[in-house]
Amino acid sequence: MNLKITEHICPYCHETFSMNSKSFANHVRWCKKNPRYEEIKESTYQKNSKKRIERFDFIVFCENCNKQYTVNCTKKEFESKKYRKTCSNKCSHELTIKKAKNDKYKKISESLKKRFFETHENYNIENHGYEKVCPLCKKIFFSIKKNKICCSKKCANDLRHIKYVESKDIKNIYKKQCKFNFALNEYPEFFNFSLIKEHGWYKAVNHGNNLNGVSRDHIISINEGYKQKIDPYFISHPCNCEIITQHDNAKKHTNSNLTFEKLKEKILKFEKVYGKYENKISYLGIENFKKC
Repeated sequence: MNLKITEHICPYCHETFSMNSKSFANHVRWCKKNPRYEEIKESTYQKNSKKRIERFDFIVFCENCNKQYTVNCTKKEFESKKYRKTCSNKCSHELTIKKAKNDKYKKISESLKKRFFETHENYNIENHGYEKVCPLCKKIFFSIKKNKICCSKKCANDLRHIKYVESKDIKNIYKKQCKFNFALNEYPEFFNFSLIKEHGWYKAVNHGNNLNGVSRDHIISINEGYKQKIDPYFISHPCNCEIITQHDNAKKHTNSNLTFEKLKEKILKFEKVYGKYENKISYLGIENFKKC
């Protein structure tokens, strides 16, 4: 095909054109002064009209409100129902919501749930949470929080304590459990309150500066209780507490002024007056110190 641009003279309109031979042939065909122009035009229109798809107006009913309306589409589109099924955008939205409850959308929902469960292990849809086993009490529970470990705050606190025990020296835990956890005025017959009136409570230089004051002291020292593996319940008992001056306390250091057997005899007398002292000790991590 010769696409070289050259000058051509139309045989009908006698105008000169600078173009390739293909474009010039197209001009000659459609030149209005061509004697066959009308014939060519009519022939071309007939050919294109056969290729043109006919569209028709069809009367249909809205699937949502059942209102009658007209759609313009081909016969093929109408037979295959590939046309708008509603009379307005409002009806289209309402119909979409209704269809969400159909079986087709339920299958989609089930598929999404299945995919969710594949990526979220132990999730129980009936209980609306992840199925878990508490590492402490072994209780099965459900939680909406994926990272929750324990079934309750108590178990969570106990677990933190266990981790603390594992990371710290057991002697430090024992010392903590042996601290006194009672008020002196609850047992007035067992303590010398006159020393408090005379000397006041011991206070460090930066906290009141009463270095000659008194303090509470363990009669059987914590250090001795740890060596003998005495239950911290007895070491923290009111019967193992005495009020002495800080000078005497520092002088005594870790020595003990009472045997364990004598302490138990003292506790029996105490219980006749005040009843059994409540055991407030947490034995997590120091189970070997628990004695009856």
